[in-house]
Amino acid sequence: MSSILVTGATGKQGQATLAALAQAQVANVKALTRNPSGPRGQALSQDYNAQPVKGDLNDKASLQSAMSGASAAFLVTTFDDAKGTDGEVEKGKIFVDAALASPSVKHIVFSSVGSASSAPSVPHFASKAKIEDYLKAQWKGENRTWTIVRPVAFFDNFDPNPGMARFGALSFFGSLLGNTKVDFIAVEDIGRVAALALQSPQKFHGQTIELASQHLSTADIQKAIPGGAWKMYIPPFILFKILPYDLSQMFKWFVSDGYHGDLQAVRKQFPFLLTFEQWAKKGQDAAAAKKKKA
Repeated sequence: MSSILVTGATGKQGQATLAALAQAQVANVKALTRNPSGPRGQALSQDYNAQPVKGDLNDKASLQSAMSGASAAFLVTTFDDAKGTDGEVEKGKIFVDAALASPSVKHIVFSSVGSASSAPSVPHFASKAKIEDYLKAQWKGENRTWTIVRPVAFFDNFDPNPGMARFGALSFFGSLLGNTKVDFIAVEDIGRVAALALQSPQKFHGQTIELASQHLSTADIQKAIPGGAWKMYIPPFILFKILPYDLSQMFKWFVSDGYHGDLQAVRKQFPFLLTFEQWAKKGQDAAAAKKKKA
């Protein structure tokens, strides 16, 4: 029986995809990690019933080995190493090249970013657009299918539970964005959509999905948190002085342009998408249950 390979298995999107596949009782799921025998690697088996397999997005040979027997693969890339966004593009291309050399992989689901091709001024948007272009240009031929998921900003940037993390995120976003509204999505829902595409290649072939649930200002988010929340104002010029260039460009783009998804269309296609209030309530309930259990 063929399997599904999930990259970024110890990261947010990878774990969300593994969770959705486990919820759907999909058998034979492989979880790519650099250290499958370590605690985090072993947790993938315990938490998601997935087989941890060794691999690195910078190593084509390791990817080809991990892809053995896999018919579909989920790709998510990051720009957090020394090469930055140039390295991110390299990793995406290496993955596609490894899949091209694999006799079994027929479907690739790539998690990009919302409006990737419309934000050349934001480095990590432009890098993902380059990976999209490479995937579509190279991944051709009989029985080869692809899906691109373009998630927007994460609800998960905010902690639904009281504390400095929530206060800091609300203050940060509120100060930089003012009244500007931004599209948001729950990471959980990125995983659910990716899992659907992995299971139904023909149904989702050729789709570029601008994945967003709600168009919200920071004030909207603040009001939607059950029980309320506080934030403080920090002059944006101070924050822009300490922010990395990439993130500065992203927040400036949020204000000047922003995402271009069709929220009504995507909710019609995926009616299960969580609202911020629903997502926050789930997070608060989970924290309360964990505290009670302890």
